[in-house]
Amino acid sequence: KIIKDKFPKINLSFREDSAHYYNLLNKSKIILCTSDFTNFKQTFIVNHPTILLWDRDYFSVRKSASKYYKLLYDNQILHYDPLSCAEFINNIYDNPLLWWNSKDVQEAKNLFMKEFCNKSNDLEGNFVKLVNGLK
Repeated sequence: KIIKDKFPKINLSFREDSAHYYNLLNKSKIILCTSDFTNFKQTFIVNHPTILLWDRDYFSVRKSASKYYKLLYDNQILHYDPLSCAEFINNIYDNPLLWWNSKDVQEAKNLFMKEFCNKSNDLEGNFVKLVNGLK
């Protein structure tokens, strides 16, 4: 309510307000994620412009993963400062795909996905192999 009062033209969407998460994606130019949970990995997989805004004091990254998060930071996917994040969003808002589809941003996102987003065209087969491998 406070944000809507201050910025009446802003369009806020919450997963709880929609029957399906992907309906929100289709209606959004940019997704802003404030936590290191599944939602940003889902937006990466469908290749939707995504910006991460995290508090360094709240989210820690294990050493072996830090190089991948640094790539996200270096390409302005990951932000730690809300003011610079807002400024960046304002700068790209008219055409976020121009930034998102740039070679460097896509490479950073794809390297991150290769390491952390297990995407499969044969989910059932992979699950069967996993279960069969358990003894």
